[in-house]
Amino acid sequence: MMMFDPNAVKAKKKQQAQIRASCARIQGWVEDMIPEIFKDEAKVPACSVKVREVQCGDPACAPIDTVVELWFEEHPAKGFGIPAKSEEVTQDDLLAEMPEFPVLRMWGRGEDPEWPAPDPPPCRPSELKLAQGTQVEIRVGDGSWQRGQIVDNWYRDRIWPKWVWVPYWVKLEESGLFTYSPIDSAKRIRPAKVDATSPGGDGAPAKRPRVEEGQGGGGGGEVGEAAESGGGEYHFDDEEYQAAWRFAVGDRVLCFIGEEVEQVGEGQGEELPRPVGCPKGWAPGTVDTLNVPDYPEPSEGDEEGGGESPLYLAPYLVELDPPHNRLTVVPRDWDECIRPFPEAGGPSE
Repeated sequence: MMMFDPNAVKAKKKQQAQIRASCARIQGWVEDMIPEIFKDEAKVPACSVKVREVQCGDPACAPIDTVVELWFEEHPAKGFGIPAKSEEVTQDDLLAEMPEFPVLRMWGRGEDPEWPAPDPPPCRPSELKLAQGTQVEIRVGDGSWQRGQIVDNWYRDRIWPKWVWVPYWVKLEESGLFTYSPIDSAKRIRPAKVDATSPGGDGAPAKRPRVEEGQGGGGGGEVGEAAESGGGEYHFDDEEYQAAWRFAVGDRVLCFIGEEVEQVGEGQGEELPRPVGCPKGWAPGTVDTLNVPDYPEPSEGDEEGGGESPLYLAPYLVELDPPHNRLTVVPRDWDECIRPFPEAGGPSE
Protein backbone atom coordinates (compact mmCIF):
# COMPACT_ATOMS: atom_id res chain seq x y z
CA MET A 1 0.00 0.00 0.00
CA MET A 2 1.41 3.36 -1.01
CA MET A 3 1.56 5.92 1.79
CA PHE A 4 0.72 9.59 1.20
CA ASP A 5 3.87 11.73 1.46
CA PRO A 6 3.06 15.42 1.94
CA ASN A 7 6.72 16.39 1.54
CA ALA A 8 6.89 14.70 -1.88
CA VAL A 9 3.71 16.49 -2.99
CA LYS A 10 5.10 19.80 -1.80
CA ALA A 11 8.40 19.21 -3.62
CA LYS A 12 6.57 18.29 -6.83
CA LYS A 13 4.43 21.43 -6.70
CA LYS A 14 7.55 23.54 -6.15
CA GLN A 15 9.26 21.89 -9.13
CA GLN A 16 6.21 22.50 -11.35
CA ALA A 17 6.12 26.14 -10.29
CA GLN A 18 9.80 26.52 -11.19
CA ILE A 19 9.18 24.99 -14.63
CA ARG A 20 6.24 27.34 -15.25
CA ALA A 21 8.36 30.33 -14.25
CA SER A 22 11.26 29.25 -16.48
CA CYS A 23 8.95 28.64 -19.44
CA ALA A 24 7.32 32.06 -18.91
CA ARG A 25 10.78 33.68 -18.93
CA ILE A 26 11.64 32.04 -22.28
CA GLN A 27 8.20 32.93 -23.66
CA GLY A 28 8.86 36.59 -22.81
CA TRP A 29 12.18 36.54 -24.68
CA VAL A 30 10.52 35.13 -27.81
CA GLU A 31 7.62 37.61 -27.65
CA ASP A 32 10.11 40.48 -27.41
CA MET A 33 11.79 39.23 -30.61
CA ILE A 34 8.60 39.11 -32.71
CA PRO A 35 8.49 42.84 -33.64
CA GLU A 36 12.19 42.73 -34.64
CA ILE A 37 11.66 39.60 -36.75
CA PHE A 38 8.79 41.16 -38.70
CA LYS A 39 10.01 44.75 -38.88
CA ASP A 40 10.23 44.59 -42.71
CA GLU A 41 6.73 43.16 -43.14
CA ALA A 42 3.65 45.24 -43.85
CA LYS A 43 2.29 44.22 -40.46
CA VAL A 44 3.40 42.17 -37.50
CA PRO A 45 1.29 38.98 -37.50
CA ALA A 46 -0.44 37.96 -34.31
CA CYS A 47 1.66 35.24 -32.73
CA SER A 48 0.88 33.10 -29.71
CA VAL A 49 3.99 31.66 -28.05
CA LYS A 50 3.89 28.51 -25.94
CA VAL A 51 6.86 27.02 -24.11
CA ARG A 52 6.90 23.65 -22.38
CA GLU A 53 9.20 20.86 -21.30
CA VAL A 54 8.97 17.41 -22.91
CA GLN A 55 10.70 14.15 -22.20
CA CYS A 56 12.78 12.87 -25.13
CA GLY A 57 12.76 9.11 -25.66
CA ASP A 58 15.78 9.15 -27.96
CA PRO A 59 18.83 7.94 -25.98
CA ALA A 60 21.05 10.00 -28.28
CA CYS A 61 19.54 13.31 -27.14
CA ALA A 62 18.98 15.14 -23.86
CA PRO A 63 16.42 13.51 -21.50
CA ILE A 64 14.46 16.80 -21.25
CA ASP A 65 13.89 19.24 -24.12
CA THR A 66 12.39 22.71 -23.93
CA VAL A 67 9.99 23.15 -26.84
CA VAL A 68 8.98 26.56 -28.22
CA GLU A 69 5.77 26.64 -30.29
CA LEU A 70 4.77 29.59 -32.47
CA TRP A 71 1.12 29.91 -33.47
CA PHE A 72 0.82 32.51 -36.24
CA GLU A 73 -2.82 33.58 -36.63
CA GLU A 74 -4.75 30.83 -38.47
CA HIS A 75 -1.63 28.94 -39.60
CA PRO A 76 -0.54 25.57 -38.15
CA ALA A 77 1.89 25.71 -35.25
CA LYS A 78 5.62 25.74 -35.96
CA GLY A 79 8.31 25.18 -33.41
CA PHE A 80 11.77 24.11 -32.40
CA GLY A 81 13.42 22.43 -29.46
CA ILE A 82 16.29 23.27 -27.14
CA PRO A 83 18.07 20.22 -25.63
CA ALA A 84 17.98 21.42 -22.02
CA LYS A 85 15.63 21.94 -19.09
CA SER A 86 13.80 25.25 -19.17
CA GLU A 87 15.61 26.52 -16.08
CA GLU A 88 18.96 25.95 -17.84
CA VAL A 89 18.07 27.81 -21.05
CA THR A 90 19.79 31.15 -21.63
CA GLN A 91 19.09 33.78 -24.28
CA ASP A 92 22.20 32.61 -26.13
CA ASP A 93 20.82 29.05 -26.14
CA LEU A 94 17.53 30.36 -27.52
CA LEU A 95 19.21 32.29 -30.34
CA ALA A 96 21.46 29.32 -31.18
CA GLU A 97 18.51 26.92 -31.69
CA MET A 98 16.00 29.40 -33.11
CA PRO A 99 15.39 29.33 -36.90
CA GLU A 100 16.85 32.16 -38.92
CA PHE A 101 14.64 35.23 -39.14
CA PRO A 102 13.77 34.70 -42.86
CA VAL A 103 12.39 31.25 -41.96
CA LEU A 104 10.33 32.72 -39.13
CA ARG A 105 8.94 35.37 -41.45
CA MET A 106 7.89 32.65 -43.91
CA TRP A 107 6.21 30.77 -41.05
CA GLY A 108 4.32 33.95 -40.24
CA ARG A 109 3.00 34.07 -43.83
CA GLY A 110 1.86 30.45 -43.66
CA GLU A 111 4.73 29.10 -45.78
CA ASP A 112 6.61 25.93 -44.91
CA PRO A 113 10.32 26.22 -45.75
CA GLU A 114 12.62 23.32 -45.02
CA TRP A 115 14.42 23.87 -41.76
CA PRO A 116 17.16 23.30 -40.76
CA ALA A 117 18.15 24.44 -44.23
CA PRO A 118 19.80 21.73 -46.38
CA ASP A 119 23.25 22.06 -47.85
CA PRO A 120 23.26 23.33 -51.46
CA PRO A 121 23.29 20.72 -54.29
CA PRO A 122 26.71 19.70 -55.64
CA CYS A 123 26.24 21.76 -58.81
CA ARG A 124 23.69 23.81 -60.78
CA PRO A 125 20.90 21.84 -62.49
CA SER A 126 22.19 23.20 -65.81
CA GLU A 127 25.43 21.26 -65.26
CA LEU A 128 23.66 17.89 -65.18
CA LYS A 129 23.50 15.78 -68.33
CA LEU A 130 19.69 15.54 -68.46
CA ALA A 131 17.15 18.32 -67.99
CA GLN A 132 13.85 18.38 -66.14
CA GLY A 133 11.09 17.05 -68.44
CA THR A 134 13.38 14.70 -70.38
CA GLN A 135 11.92 11.31 -71.33
CA VAL A 136 14.35 8.73 -69.99
CA GLU A 137 15.03 5.08 -69.33
CA ILE A 138 16.10 4.39 -65.75
CA ARG A 139 17.72 1.25 -64.40
CA VAL A 140 15.72 -0.19 -61.49
CA GLY A 141 16.67 -2.74 -58.88
CA ASP A 142 15.79 -5.90 -60.79
CA GLY A 143 18.25 -4.86 -63.53
CA SER A 144 15.59 -3.86 -66.06
CA TRP A 145 15.21 -0.47 -67.72
CA GLN A 146 11.91 1.36 -67.30
CA ARG A 147 10.69 4.43 -69.17
CA GLY A 148 9.82 7.58 -67.31
CA GLN A 149 10.17 11.34 -67.18
CA ILE A 150 12.48 13.50 -65.08
CA VAL A 151 10.24 15.62 -62.87
CA ASP A 152 13.00 17.29 -60.88
CA ASN A 153 16.73 17.93 -60.97
CA TRP A 154 18.56 17.82 -57.64
CA TYR A 155 15.74 16.35 -55.61
CA ARG A 156 15.74 15.67 -51.88
CA ASP A 157 13.26 14.50 -49.28
CA ARG A 158 12.99 16.31 -45.97
CA ILE A 159 13.70 13.12 -44.04
CA TRP A 160 17.10 12.76 -45.72
CA PRO A 161 20.31 14.08 -44.11
CA LYS A 162 20.73 17.74 -45.03
CA TRP A 163 23.73 17.05 -47.31
CA VAL A 164 21.98 14.37 -49.43
CA TRP A 165 20.64 15.17 -52.92
CA VAL A 166 19.92 12.93 -55.90
CA PRO A 167 20.40 14.34 -59.42
CA TYR A 168 17.19 12.92 -60.93
CA TRP A 169 13.68 12.32 -59.56
CA VAL A 170 11.74 10.28 -62.12
CA LYS A 171 8.08 9.35 -62.59
CA LEU A 172 7.81 5.88 -64.14
CA GLU A 173 5.59 5.69 -67.21
CA GLU A 174 3.96 2.30 -66.67
CA SER A 175 3.28 2.31 -62.92
CA GLY A 176 3.14 6.03 -62.16
CA LEU A 177 5.49 5.47 -59.23
CA PHE A 178 8.44 7.72 -58.46
CA THR A 179 12.06 6.67 -58.15
CA TYR A 180 15.45 8.31 -58.41
CA SER A 181 18.87 7.91 -59.92
CA PRO A 182 21.50 8.45 -57.22
CA ILE A 183 24.21 9.30 -59.76
CA ASP A 184 24.42 11.22 -63.06
CA SER A 185 25.60 8.29 -65.14
CA ALA A 186 24.41 6.45 -68.25
CA LYS A 187 24.84 3.27 -66.20
CA ARG A 188 21.75 4.32 -64.22
CA ILE A 189 19.77 6.72 -66.41
CA ARG A 190 19.75 7.60 -70.12
CA PRO A 191 17.51 9.45 -72.60
CA ALA A 192 14.70 7.31 -73.97
CA LYS A 193 15.19 6.08 -77.51
CA VAL A 194 13.19 7.99 -80.11
CA ASP A 195 10.36 5.97 -81.65
CA ALA A 196 10.79 5.81 -85.44
CA THR A 197 7.08 6.57 -85.79
CA SER A 198 7.27 9.78 -83.74
CA PRO A 199 7.48 13.17 -85.52
CA GLY A 200 11.01 13.52 -86.85
CA GLY A 201 11.93 10.19 -85.32
CA ASP A 202 14.22 7.79 -87.13
CA GLY A 203 15.08 5.44 -84.30
CA ALA A 204 18.22 7.41 -83.45
CA PRO A 205 19.16 8.12 -79.84
CA ALA A 206 17.68 11.24 -78.30
CA LYS A 207 19.88 14.34 -78.36
CA ARG A 208 20.65 16.34 -75.25
CA PRO A 209 17.69 18.68 -74.70
CA ARG A 210 17.99 22.40 -74.11
CA VAL A 211 16.40 24.16 -71.18
CA GLU A 212 15.39 27.79 -71.10
CA GLU A 213 16.21 30.22 -68.32
CA GLY A 214 14.16 29.46 -65.22
CA GLN A 215 13.45 25.83 -66.19
CA GLY A 216 15.16 22.59 -65.32
CA GLY A 217 15.12 23.03 -61.54
CA GLY A 218 16.61 26.52 -61.53
CA GLY A 219 19.30 26.15 -64.17
CA GLY A 220 19.60 28.46 -67.13
CA GLY A 221 20.87 28.39 -70.69
CA GLU A 222 21.99 25.21 -72.43
CA VAL A 223 22.34 22.34 -70.01
CA GLY A 224 25.98 21.33 -70.31
CA GLU A 225 27.55 19.00 -72.84
CA ALA A 226 26.36 15.53 -73.79
CA ALA A 227 27.75 12.82 -71.54
CA GLU A 228 28.92 10.68 -74.42
CA SER A 229 31.06 11.52 -77.43
CA GLY A 230 29.79 11.47 -81.00
CA GLY A 231 27.90 14.55 -82.14
CA GLY A 232 26.33 15.33 -78.78
CA GLU A 233 24.26 12.12 -78.76
CA TYR A 234 24.02 9.21 -76.36
CA HIS A 235 24.98 5.89 -77.97
CA PHE A 236 23.33 2.68 -76.87
CA ASP A 237 25.11 -0.63 -77.20
CA ASP A 238 25.15 -4.03 -75.54
CA GLU A 239 27.33 -2.89 -72.66
CA GLU A 240 26.56 -4.65 -69.41
CA TYR A 241 25.26 -2.02 -67.01
CA GLN A 242 25.85 -2.34 -63.30
CA ALA A 243 22.91 -3.30 -61.10
CA ALA A 244 20.89 -0.38 -59.77
CA TRP A 245 21.12 -1.46 -56.13
CA ARG A 246 24.09 -2.77 -54.16
CA PHE A 247 22.35 -5.92 -52.91
CA ALA A 248 20.40 -8.72 -54.60
CA VAL A 249 17.57 -10.94 -53.37
CA GLY A 250 19.03 -13.45 -50.91
CA ASP A 251 21.96 -11.29 -49.82
CA ARG A 252 22.71 -11.15 -46.10
CA VAL A 253 22.64 -7.61 -44.75
CA LEU A 254 22.38 -5.44 -41.65
CA CYS A 255 19.43 -3.03 -41.41
CA PHE A 256 19.21 0.03 -39.20
CA ILE A 257 16.08 -0.32 -37.06
CA GLY A 258 16.84 2.37 -34.47
CA GLU A 259 17.86 2.19 -30.85
CA GLU A 260 14.79 0.08 -30.12
CA VAL A 261 14.16 -2.48 -27.39
CA GLU A 262 11.74 -5.21 -28.40
CA GLN A 263 9.48 -7.19 -26.09
CA VAL A 264 10.57 -10.83 -26.27
CA GLY A 265 9.11 -13.42 -23.89
CA GLU A 266 10.48 -13.31 -20.39
CA GLY A 267 13.19 -10.88 -21.45
CA GLN A 268 10.76 -8.02 -21.88
CA GLY A 269 12.45 -4.63 -21.72
CA GLU A 270 15.90 -6.10 -22.17
CA GLU A 271 18.15 -5.41 -25.12
CA LEU A 272 18.11 -8.21 -27.66
CA PRO A 273 21.35 -10.15 -28.19
CA ARG A 274 23.30 -9.05 -31.26
CA PRO A 275 25.57 -11.19 -33.42
CA VAL A 276 29.28 -10.44 -33.53
CA GLY A 277 29.93 -7.44 -35.75
CA CYS A 278 26.37 -6.09 -35.48
CA PRO A 279 26.31 -2.50 -34.12
CA LYS A 280 23.69 -1.35 -31.66
CA GLY A 281 20.49 -0.28 -33.39
CA TRP A 282 21.07 -2.67 -36.31
CA ALA A 283 19.56 -6.10 -37.05
CA PRO A 284 20.68 -8.86 -39.43
CA GLY A 285 18.42 -10.11 -42.18
CA THR A 286 18.04 -11.32 -45.76
CA VAL A 287 16.96 -9.26 -48.76
CA ASP A 288 13.50 -10.55 -49.70
CA THR A 289 12.30 -8.20 -52.46
CA LEU A 290 13.62 -5.34 -54.60
CA ASN A 291 11.73 -2.19 -55.64
CA VAL A 292 9.07 -2.10 -52.94
CA PRO A 293 6.30 0.53 -53.20
CA ASP A 294 6.72 2.82 -50.17
CA TYR A 295 3.26 4.01 -49.18
CA PRO A 296 2.50 7.26 -47.31
CA GLU A 297 1.53 7.10 -43.67
CA PRO A 298 -2.28 6.68 -43.37
CA SER A 299 -4.23 9.60 -41.98
CA GLU A 300 -6.18 9.16 -38.75
CA GLY A 301 -9.28 7.11 -39.45
CA ASP A 302 -8.07 5.96 -42.87
CA GLU A 303 -7.25 2.41 -43.79
CA GLU A 304 -3.61 1.48 -44.18
CA GLY A 305 -2.11 3.40 -47.08
CA GLY A 306 -5.07 5.80 -47.11
CA GLY A 307 -6.02 4.54 -50.58
CA GLU A 308 -3.29 6.74 -52.04
CA SER A 309 -0.77 5.77 -54.69
CA PRO A 310 2.72 4.78 -53.51
CA LEU A 311 5.14 7.64 -53.14
CA TYR A 312 8.11 5.87 -54.74
CA LEU A 313 9.88 2.54 -55.00
CA ALA A 314 11.99 1.74 -51.95
CA PRO A 315 15.05 -0.38 -52.86
CA TYR A 316 14.64 -3.29 -50.44
CA LEU A 317 12.26 -5.36 -48.37
CA VAL A 318 14.32 -7.30 -45.81
CA GLU A 319 13.26 -10.23 -43.64
CA LEU A 320 14.90 -9.75 -40.24
CA ASP A 321 16.36 -12.70 -38.36
CA PRO A 322 14.88 -14.01 -35.08
CA PRO A 323 13.95 -12.78 -32.57
CA HIS A 324 12.68 -9.84 -34.69
CA ASN A 325 10.90 -12.11 -37.19
CA ARG A 326 9.42 -9.36 -39.33
CA LEU A 327 9.75 -7.66 -42.70
CA THR A 328 11.10 -4.12 -42.88
CA VAL A 329 11.23 -1.67 -45.77
CA VAL A 330 14.66 -0.10 -46.36
CA PRO A 331 13.85 3.37 -47.77
CA ARG A 332 17.26 4.26 -49.20
CA ASP A 333 20.30 2.38 -50.52
CA TRP A 334 22.66 4.17 -48.13
CA ASP A 335 25.17 2.89 -45.58
CA GLU A 336 23.10 4.73 -42.96
CA CYS A 337 20.19 2.35 -43.74
CA ILE A 338 21.65 -0.95 -44.95
CA ARG A 339 25.11 -2.53 -44.90
CA PRO A 340 26.71 -5.83 -45.89
CA PHE A 341 26.51 -8.53 -43.24
CA PRO A 342 29.84 -8.45 -41.36
CA GLU A 343 32.34 -11.22 -41.65
CA ALA A 344 32.84 -13.42 -38.60
CA GLY A 345 34.93 -11.75 -35.95
CA GLY A 346 34.17 -8.18 -37.04
CA PRO A 347 33.99 -5.59 -34.27
CA SER A 348 30.62 -4.33 -33.02
CA GLU A 349 30.00 -0.67 -32.22
